[in-house]
Amino acid sequence: MIKDRPSWDIYFMSKAIDAATRASCKYIDAGAIVAKNNRLLSSGYNGVPPGDRETCLDTGCRKDEFGISQETKGKGKCKGTHAEMNALQYAGKDAKGATLYSVILPCSSCAKQAASAEIKRIVYAIEYAEQKTEDETEGDVTRGICRRSGIELTHLIMDEEITIQNERRERIIKNNFRSKKK
Repeated sequence: MIKDRPSWDIYFMSKAIDAATRASCKYIDAGAIVAKNNRLLSSGYNGVPPGDRETCLDTGCRKDEFGISQETKGKGKCKGTHAEMNALQYAGKDAKGATLYSVILPCSSCAKQAASAEIKRIVYAIEYAEQKTEDETEGDVTRGICRRSGIELTHLIMDEEITIQNERRERIIKNNFRSKKK
């Protein structure tokens, strides 16, 4: 049985997951959406900047090349731009008062950019494990930036919703797009 339409949070997170399918990182598929008044303003995914035709998928990861663990920050070697930064960049001034939907809890740099853009809320689906540096994780730093900047953080649990959305998509494809044999 098909449940009611998805909530706006589920809808926009689904769009962020769709954006992540465009990621050009060898290790992480991240996507982000900026939405305001139930309208999608922009999307972004992690990957090389526009104009750079050599993605990690094509030429390999620079972190691997320099022997940097995937569990640590890029140490300036990663040439990719984060999904959240791309989405915020494309939203421009319209991001003020909007919600940022991110597949992964934003890093502290992306949280600072969201605060500078005056994002009012960040919704994320996954919190990836990171090593602690001193007494806090990157996620702790992000939460502190959001708290001090007045950004509401919402962890959206998608387990059941993913199944429901996939069933709905299958039904739509079956009913509308597949040719019917006579």
